[in-house]
Amino acid sequence: MHIFIVLDKPAKLLRVNMLFVYFILLNIFNFCFCQRHLTIDTSVTEGKKVYVVGDVHGCLTELLNLLKKENLLKSDGLTMKQKSILFMAGDTVNRGPRSCEVLDFIERNERVFAVRGNHEDNVLESGSEDKYPWLKDCPQAKDIIEKFPYTYRVNQYNAVVVHAGLMPDTEIMDQEVFAMTRMRNIERLAGGILRPIEETNDGNNWIAYWKGPQHIYFGHTARRGLQTYDLATGLDTRCYKGGRLTAVKMPSSEDHFVSIKCKKYN
Repeated sequence: MHIFIVLDKPAKLLRVNMLFVYFILLNIFNFCFCQRHLTIDTSVTEGKKVYVVGDVHGCLTELLNLLKKENLLKSDGLTMKQKSILFMAGDTVNRGPRSCEVLDFIERNERVFAVRGNHEDNVLESGSEDKYPWLKDCPQAKDIIEKFPYTYRVNQYNAVVVHAGLMPDTEIMDQEVFAMTRMRNIERLAGGILRPIEETNDGNNWIAYWKGPQHIYFGHTARRGLQTYDLATGLDTRCYKGGRLTAVKMPSSEDHFVSIKCKKYN
């Protein structure tokens, strides 16, 4: 984009031009940064059944079976009911057999909200048909994934949906992509500096450092299974490996979990 200001115009016109430039730059900033973090207003969720599901990894059959179990789908078996909302905690694709169909399900349902995980970012950053064969028959995949934010803030329940986790004492807008998509533990360095790490052999579970105030719903760490804490709920239960696909109904205080046994695909 090129923006030109003609300096030999009258001062009034110059002020108008500068105001125009300001709004252009503000829109660019909002697109590049704010769109990474979206907020769902209470008016969207109030009076509805609101669920969060863990890492689906292309396992559409299991996802639909879970939603049917909770009576969240219309009679066509593919469309969310008017009073139902689903958040997906990232890693919607790869490993399972129906990645493209999972994306199409998300795209067709305005009441399904998915965040980016490391697998979505992998597809966007280094995805090729050789590495991910399912992309050959899914030309729309990257366009759909690019719309996913890294977080959804759910105002009604003072909650955040993210794939991996959040660093403590850090505003949402200042969170690192690595922490949101890959972090499992936090390592304390010299001087008390906290560093997000992916390995679980060093440091401590990032949840040990999270003091709220939001409740965090996340996936990513299948090796720990279902995780339930006062201020965080981890939902990756290794579906694609023959484990279970797990979801929870908001708010977390209801303690309403649902899971479906998965076929082993990988």
